[in-house]
Amino acid sequence: MTSFRAKLKEVWSRLTWPDLVSAAVATAGLLTAILRLNGGFFSFLKYLAVLAGVYLLVRLIGWWRNRLLWSLRNRLIVAYLFIALVPVLSVVLLAIQAGKLLYTP
Repeated sequence: MTSFRAKLKEVWSRLTWPDLVSAAVATAGLLTAILRLNGGFFSFLKYLAVLAGVYLLVRLIGWWRNRLLWSLRNRLIVAYLFIALVPVLSVVLLAIQAGKLLYTP
């Protein structure tokens, strides 16, 4: 298992300058909306924040899809093991119990 610091370093190294700029713009737009600032510049900043948020969402979906597919593969392997092993073990245990019932004096 990797440490939190190593994961954070990996995420930071993958960020591009558009990611950083859009994160800053989205944060500024969110602060503008929370503080309820109005005006031409602030309205434009809110609009840019929405666009930056869409950009970040698209980037996040791409990253999340790769992580999800890897975990999906692992989940399928576990499911196939359960599909194969659990019925076989159940049949073996039922046969053992039936043998005990039939052959116990």
